[in-house]
Amino acid sequence: MIDSITKAGVTFVFYLFLMLTVFYILGGPIDLIFDGIIDNSAYDQVAQFGPNYKTAVRIAFAIGITTPVVWLVAKVFSREPAMFIRRKY
Repeated sequence: MIDSITKAGVTFVFYLFLMLTVFYILGGPIDLIFDGIIDNSAYDQVAQFGPNYKTAVRIAFAIGITTPVVWLVAKVFSREPAMFIRRKY
């Protein structure tokens, strides 16, 4: 668990850089692979569902890129309860 907002920010920047790098390095080759499979398929099902698989991979990349943003926002706006406050009966 990260207690400092500075550590959370550094972790956010590192993970976001890592995910953007993976997207730009692997995005093009993965698109070419899917295009090759879809264009050269002799089966109707591959031609029918191939673009859906390509879209699913794009959505997975988008989720991977937006995950650190959501994590940082949740970390910044989270509120920890004070440990010394107790309920009185």
